[in-house]
Amino acid sequence: MKVCTKCLQELPSESFHKGGRDKDGLQPQCKKCTKGLRRLFYISHSEEIKERVSYYRRAHPEKIKASKMAYSLAHKDHIKAKNDEWYAAHPEEIRAYYQTNLQRILAQKVIYRKSAAGKANSAKQHNKRRARFSNIITTLTAEEWENIKKQHKYKCVYCGERKVLAQDHIIPISKGGHHVKENIIPACQSCNSKKRDKTVLLQILAQVEVICP
Repeated sequence: MKVCTKCLQELPSESFHKGGRDKDGLQPQCKKCTKGLRRLFYISHSEEIKERVSYYRRAHPEKIKASKMAYSLAHKDHIKAKNDEWYAAHPEEIRAYYQTNLQRILAQKVIYRKSAAGKANSAKQHNKRRARFSNIITTLTAEEWENIKKQHKYKCVYCGERKVLAQDHIIPISKGGHHVKENIIPACQSCNSKKRDKTVLLQILAQVEVICP
């Protein structure tokens, strides 16, 4: 037990911080009083503290960046859990934000994809996806792809429009499909993105159900 010099209460030793000059090695004020003193100090010196923090951020940007990265790596799971919890609790705010700033967000995405970092990230994700399905058969040639587009009159098999065509897999690679001419059809980027990882048969059936419910 020890008496706090601030509130004059007799408290157990666990209520005091370590590191004091007293013989027991504890601070003279209890934790509660110490917290109150620190709060008063920050309130009375708020402008000075803000200036010092601002100066440190300008003078040592690399240290701050390294510190943030180290914290993110050390608490990655905790940060992800907190973010998921917040997103689940505020769906309306997120929807309103994207509706208000849609054009700006899309413009930023386009700029990022064209940048060196965006291209490097795209290549990394592509190679990562291919590595997961390293047992796929890849025999499609440029000539075969040209013949496939010619057979479909250079039109998208879904919307029937003449657009820039992408190689769409009838059976997705993620579901055991191979990158061969028998498994490739031409589709525009929009339809290919909407199809996602569905098979062509399932996609066509879904469209029929929408048209004829």
